[in-house]
Amino acid sequence: YLKDKLHDRLDQEQVLRYRDMERYSRHIEELYKEVRSFRHDYTNLLTSLRLGIEEEDMEQIKEVYDLVLKDSSKKLQDNKYD
Repeated sequence: YLKDKLHDRLDQEQVLRYRDMERYSRHIEELYKEVRSFRHDYTNLLTSLRLGIEEEDMEQIKEVYDLVLKDSSKKLQDNKYD
């Protein structure tokens, strides 16, 4: 009887660990997608800044800078990064 109980308990623990690992994997995948998106956006922002600098267009540079500040403050305040 005790052996069966122990076996059942171990099976339950294994199921819980498996579920936790699945949840963790999904979370990591979502973070990876966000990092890829960030890299893409960051590259575009740097390109926009470079073009503004090359054309000496201070208005464009200010717009890109303001956009970066606005977006980064929203994204980095998310609790999922804690």
